[in-house]
Amino acid sequence: MAREPGPEQQGAPGVPAAGGIAVFILDINRVAETERAVRSVLASGPDDVFVMLHENGSDAAHAQTMTRMFADESRVTVSWSESNLGYTGGHNHLLQQLALRSSPCAHVLLLNNDAEVLPGAIAALRSALQSRPQSGIAGPRILRLEQQDIVAADGAIACLWLMQQHFRNAGRRVTRCPVTAPVAVPFVSGACLMLGFDLFRRLGGFDAQFFAYFEDWDLSRRAQALGYGSLHVPAAAVLHAGSLTVGKDSALFHFLMTRNRVLMAQKHLPARVFVLVFLPGFLVSRVLFKSAQLLVQRHMEGIRGLFLALRWLLAPAQERSRFWPLSAHRGVTAGRPDHG
Repeated sequence: MAREPGPEQQGAPGVPAAGGIAVFILDINRVAETERAVRSVLASGPDDVFVMLHENGSDAAHAQTMTRMFADESRVTVSWSESNLGYTGGHNHLLQQLALRSSPCAHVLLLNNDAEVLPGAIAALRSALQSRPQSGIAGPRILRLEQQDIVAADGAIACLWLMQQHFRNAGRRVTRCPVTAPVAVPFVSGACLMLGFDLFRRLGGFDAQFFAYFEDWDLSRRAQALGYGSLHVPAAAVLHAGSLTVGKDSALFHFLMTRNRVLMAQKHLPARVFVLVFLPGFLVSRVLFKSAQLLVQRHMEGIRGLFLALRWLLAPAQERSRFWPLSAHRGVTAGRPDHG
């Protein structure tokens, strides 16, 4: 059950200006990181930006704290759901809330709660989309929060038939990746992306079955089917901590990365390609190689997550909840720890 604007039903209305930008931020029980994310948005400009913060399965006391924190800020609203809706469900909830407003905005920015936008980034993303109408989705250069001279992502590189993805320039120093003009990419990271409100609503938001991971690539594929590309905008920069929510050592992380790769392939590949190309590659790289790697590392949580995913995929629909590891990870997947 979701509530608006928060457990105390307090908060400023945050009505967007015509042509404004709504910033969606999901949080689960993180005060300091989320406050920094919100404050960075408010400080970055322009003035027609407002924030919709959703407490995505946070404790009631934490949600009350965040509601009070921004009660006097006219550009912030806070909502709360007692259950964790996932990255996909949390953003879809905010999209539904935004669509109910009398003055919807022109663009939506999705920002992880462990990220901070640098000055001018939001304006640069909007300018890039406005100057390139054929590009429906735009993402910034993502830098590591603790090593701000290191690139975490400059958009993505993807191999659709194998469902493999890699972030451009990941791990390289900024000095070796000079800022250039915006460039078309297969997709941009869901840690921070901007798209038109009308396009987001036309797409129906995210595909909720993914919960977290691969949903950004899926969104870009569906936008591409409507004639809209994805754009990396290096002039816009965001700092991202990463691995503060799911965590790359958790069973849930390995569960989602394994399961969602198959769901993505089933959804976007022709049946023949799925059987003859994707499945052999998946069995070798994800099942055999990855499980062997985790065994050598004695990473038992990773092994547990991987095999729970396989059991989930093979189980009848009515029994799949038995293999869902979320119950052991309360307070996760507010955002996407892609770049930790």
